[in-house]
Parts: sequence; C-alpha cells; structure tokens
Amino acid sequence: MTQPIIALTAGEPAGIGADLVANLAALPPRLDARIVVVADPDLLRARAHQLGLTAHFSLFNPDAPPPEQGIEVLPIPLVTPVTARFRWSPLSPLGCSIPPTPPMYWRPWIRRLTGV
Repeated sequence: MTQPIIALTAGEPAGIGADLVANLAALPPRLDARIVVVADPDLLRARAHQLGLTAHFSLFNPDAPPPEQGIEVLPIPLVTPVTARFRWSPLSPLGCSIPPTPPMYWRPWIRRLTGV
C-alpha cells in the first residue's frame, strides 16, 4: 500500500519553522505517512546543527521508497542567506517564552496575557 504524502512548509526562513522541522526530523517515525517539507535543505541542516540535533533529511523522490528515518525535503533554495540571532529566552510562570528585550517592553505584554 502506498503511504499518503503530507507536505509541510517551513515558513519564514528566519522564523521558528526551521526549528520545528529540525525537531521533527530528529524524532523516530510515528506516522504512517511520508512527511515532505518544502524548504531549503541547507537551512534545515544548519538549524538542526545549531540546535544540537541529529536530524536526518533526504531529498524527496516520489518514485523512491521513503527513508527509514528522518523526513524528506522538496528543495527550494534560498535566494539570500538567512542570519538570525540564536538566543534562548527564559520561560515565564505562564509557560511561554519571554521576548529577549528589556523588561520595560515585555511588562505590558505580560499584563495583556495575565490581566495583572
């Protein structure tokens, strides 16, 4: 039986999408489907490396069997390189990430979320 194909986009190259895809590629297969990500494979590999993940990416070939591990990538090369600061943000008591900005900027944001 042929597995269904689920295509995902990694979204904005400087956004969180590459992080999510790298984490997905590092997990053991859990779905009875082929996951194909539309993105620049070099960007995904670089992001996985920055995150310290052992992620497996292979180029999508609809005529070949799916890989044993990792996810397939339909390559769409970036026109210009993406550079973004990599910085962890502490988690607030709400369980969400606090923006890496001075407190005078994130206090109103916390007030909107909590009503406090």
